[in-house]
Amino acid sequence: MAKQKVIIRVDGNSQIGLGHIYRGIALSEMLKTEFDICFITKPDTTISPITDVGFNYKFLPEIPFLDEPRWLKQNIDQNAIIICDGYEFTEEYQQKIKDNKFKLVYIDDLAKGTQKADIVINHSPGIKETDYKCENYTKLALGLDYALIRQSFINFDRATKKQNSKIESVFVSFGGADPKDFTYKTVIEIIKIDQIKKINIVLGSAYKHTKLKSISSGKINIYNNLSEKEMLDIMSTSDFAIVPASTTSIELAFINVPMLLGHFVENQKIIYNGFVKKNAVYSLGDFNKKDFSELSNDINDFINNKKKIRINILSEPKRNILKLFRFLNITIRIVKENDIRFVYNLSNESLVRENSYNSDKITFENHEKWFNNQLIKNKEVFYILEYDNKPYGQVRFTIKGSFSIIGIAISSKNRGMGLATQSLILSTEKYFQKYNLPIYAYIKKTNMVSVNSFKKAGFVFLKNETVEGVDSFVYVKNKD
Repeated sequence: MAKQKVIIRVDGNSQIGLGHIYRGIALSEMLKTEFDICFITKPDTTISPITDVGFNYKFLPEIPFLDEPRWLKQNIDQNAIIICDGYEFTEEYQQKIKDNKFKLVYIDDLAKGTQKADIVINHSPGIKETDYKCENYTKLALGLDYALIRQSFINFDRATKKQNSKIESVFVSFGGADPKDFTYKTVIEIIKIDQIKKINIVLGSAYKHTKLKSISSGKINIYNNLSEKEMLDIMSTSDFAIVPASTTSIELAFINVPMLLGHFVENQKIIYNGFVKKNAVYSLGDFNKKDFSELSNDINDFINNKKKIRINILSEPKRNILKLFRFLNITIRIVKENDIRFVYNLSNESLVRENSYNSDKITFENHEKWFNNQLIKNKEVFYILEYDNKPYGQVRFTIKGSFSIIGIAISSKNRGMGLATQSLILSTEKYFQKYNLPIYAYIKKTNMVSVNSFKKAGFVFLKNETVEGVDSFVYVKNKD
């Protein structure tokens, strides 16, 4: 079966920078094993970073910006997931995407406005759910657990990066065009420090200043247009870095490079404040207000005090990102007659029987009678769960007067993918569209995996109860 299509709507060139492009590529590398990726962008976008790593792209026609969602509907598979990364994808644009029945993921830096997307990703450290206004259905994926950085930085063995007793090399990069030439202002101060023997400078593609070239020093190494491996090598062999709070700073954190960190544009503030609150960087504040003649003092203070300013990162962003997108690939439908064999096999799986109050193996004869009875009962709400259009589980609601009892089963081959919680969320939402009765979940006390799944899905503890001689928890979920 063909992979589900993921469309990445992003722009980038020497004028606006390539940061959103590279973030889209990093996300694509995480998703490509399970999804079919295609970038959609304006004709003035620099596409070489996309083609260099083998992803497909399409150019948009010359149409008004807010007409793009309609064009996507006319030209893109309706089952596609749309990802938008850029400051222009406002609440109005997002709503138009949703009105056209697409699933939407928005990659954000600013936490402004009301988010309409199904998923919002903001990888800034320290960002909180309370920073956002969003729809009830929106899932927020926040912090370094969802870092959209290149895979080699995620896979880097951080234990191998140890702080040298002698701090002699520094990495400097202000990305993009660096309009105020903070690169030059930084470098002329670093040169004054005898202890620093090597200054590794990476310039953005739009950097046009000339004063840097006038500096005569054997300490300076200037780099442009580096490959991912080359960038990793230069960063990881530097003893510390002076950078703004961008995605580059997150990559540096993932490879244990200490940072003297500042900011100079609005979208860097959340990352900056997050790192500062975690005491994970040496703070330089707003570069726009910085007296660069004091920078050498900052560097000497960092060197002499040997401040422990690294962040402890235990994240697995690729796994977390894949879980997010798997959730978008879940569908729920009413059970059909031809589901009989799937439900039978699922019900007889060893773990399903173990977690059931009646753990005896089910015969097909008894199952057939029970199943056919379910199809004609009005008391039952019986759903089949599908991932990538293939069944992986079932959810049933049995109405008991003033409440309903929920039962869920997930196929063994689909366990461990994080599907249970989202399946419970989606199925209870579907139930509450028809019924107002609270939902009770009876769970054996030994089944803590299920307890955690139900709690994450919004169920709260109600009481302890003995069910058929088994000590159990009862959790409940009410309609909002």
